[in-house]
Amino acid sequence: MDLIEVFLINIWGNQWIRALSTLIVFVSIAQIVLGSMKFYLRRIEKLEEGKTHDKIIAKAEKPASIMIILLGLKVSLMYLEYDLSIIHKVITSALIIIGIYFVIAAIDIMIDRWIYKFKKKTGARYEDEVLNLFENIINIFLAAIALILILDVWGISIGPLLASLGIIGIALGFAMQKTLSDIMGGIALVLDKCFRINDLIEVETGEVGRVIEVGLRSTKIITLDNEMLIIPNSQLSDARISNYAKPNNILRIKVPVGVEYSSDPNKVSKVLLKSITRIKNVLPEPKPLVRFDEFGDHALKFTLVFYIDDYNKRFAAKTEVLKAIYKSLKKAGIRIPFPTRTLYFADDKKKAREKR
Repeated sequence: MDLIEVFLINIWGNQWIRALSTLIVFVSIAQIVLGSMKFYLRRIEKLEEGKTHDKIIAKAEKPASIMIILLGLKVSLMYLEYDLSIIHKVITSALIIIGIYFVIAAIDIMIDRWIYKFKKKTGARYEDEVLNLFENIINIFLAAIALILILDVWGISIGPLLASLGIIGIALGFAMQKTLSDIMGGIALVLDKCFRINDLIEVETGEVGRVIEVGLRSTKIITLDNEMLIIPNSQLSDARISNYAKPNNILRIKVPVGVEYSSDPNKVSKVLLKSITRIKNVLPEPKPLVRFDEFGDHALKFTLVFYIDDYNKRFAAKTEVLKAIYKSLKKAGIRIPFPTRTLYFADDKKKAREKR
């Protein structure tokens, strides 16, 4: 028995054996913790809604294992009688990065969870662009903290560095005025609630598209031609924007109609209004109306004004209305004229003078 004890003591006295054993223990702990986390999180009924447990597992699975293994490696290296300060610093830096990642992931999950509960209780929509912008700012702030901590681990004095960064920051401020202007423009767009994700907007330059992302520097829009339009936030915040989704989805459509001069204006108005009564997307309220606009050069010009329940259906609704107008005018015997011109030639004018 004494021989076995002596043998074990001698083995444990070997620095490499102790280091390797410690590392194996931490690797085993990492696997146990990971398995336990998967096992218990899937059985917490309160987290079933919103699939929060899936997010936690997806974001914490690999980083948690790596963190425990790195801790084990750091402890294991303490048994070795070598100067491993650089390796210790590298491991500590990696642990700081993983720790900051956990903080960012936790904040992200808490925000998503809070928003989910708020939506469930109030039925309100939350602003995706606000959430994205807020998360981006937090990520930048935490990344800066991680950088400062890592520099401190490597013995780099932060005080003089911050003073230098202050001077550099002033220079960058002048050099990055456009970028800073875009960031402030993005914040202004979010706070003013000019539009939300998936809203259909028309910018001042005439492009129409659906908002898919509001970033720190630019806003991305998918046009009706399925093209990606990227507009700097500073330009967009100063531009005039038409939002089809506000104040609601109801949209007014105007259809110009021209008829022959021999037509009765009252009859034309009645026929136009009756032609759209059976079209599904046309709203009865506000009531459609017909305006007699002007005496055109070759036709009496009217405008049919009506409302639809969803701006996304505007092209289909207008097509149906145009078809109905054409059929109704044709059935009522009201003709749609086309431009005509009378041409006079020089020889005809000369003959006309000779006849006089």
